[in-house]
Amino acid sequence: MRSFYASGILLALLLSSGCSMMGDARVAGRMKNKPAPDFELVALDGGKVRLSSLRGRPVVVAFWAYGCPPCSAEAPHLSRLSEKYAGSGLIILGINAWNEPQPDVARYVKEQRLKHRVLLDGNETFLSYGFTHIPTVLFIRPDGTVADVHHGFDGPTHLEQGIKRLVGG
Repeated sequence: MRSFYASGILLALLLSSGCSMMGDARVAGRMKNKPAPDFELVALDGGKVRLSSLRGRPVVVAFWAYGCPPCSAEAPHLSRLSEKYAGSGLIILGINAWNEPQPDVARYVKEQRLKHRVLLDGNETFLSYGFTHIPTVLFIRPDGTVADVHHGFDGPTHLEQGIKRLVGG
């Protein structure tokens, strides 16, 4: 009974925290103004994406999962912003950090009408960045350095502010 109670408290804390923890903030602080670690992942559309091949363009990398409520709240805003700032060269990548099954991710993307590019099987990449909780969003300058990192989702304002700083708007 005691472990059931403790498990319930832990689950409640995770859900109320927006799946974000302080340890990730320390990692983010060490990443700022340093090159973003490179990765190559398969996209939902079947192509491959290598972060280093996007140099010269501002990039937003959003680690997410459709099974994470704050991530589901954030995803439509990312898509709207990808369309709004496409003319500035902005690329938004949603990396599925929980390696959820491709058919389930595809169904979710279709149901939500997401427009930004979604990458699959990103758990290893997510962990290699040193993060443990989602949603986590990296704002990467055209030179490939990390401008900012944001944990959790507290509304679309932080997303758009970060993007404006990247694209100079």
